[in-house]
Amino acid sequence: MSLKAASHLASFPSRYGSRVFSRALQTTSQAWNKELGDDGLPKDYKLKTIKAGSRRLDTFVNRASGKSSSQVEKLILGGRVRVNEEPHTKKSYNVQKDDCIDVWIGPCQDNKNLADVERFEVC
Repeated sequence: MSLKAASHLASFPSRYGSRVFSRALQTTSQAWNKELGDDGLPKDYKLKTIKAGSRRLDTFVNRASGKSSSQVEKLILGGRVRVNEEPHTKKSYNVQKDDCIDVWIGPCQDNKNLADVERFEVC
């Protein structure tokens, strides 16, 4: 099972098309893409592809975000992790194909009305 991760700065782009990934562990990053998105605004995210070894929510967030296990545990138990727009406070939740996992980082420094969020899509 592969995981697509997109780091966002206060906005969410539309879902990405399905892709085929090799079975080997791979991490690829694209440079910041300044092409226009669906809403006409420049895209402000990076696309990474990560091979995840487990379907557990805490393992996915740990692997995709690079945060420590204790940081991920605090985020999940604190209600800062949402799966398909619904908060999940269970670390052992098994993510499914096509799940969108949002991790709330904090308020945006430039505009306190917006939030910095990391979105991970399972494919």
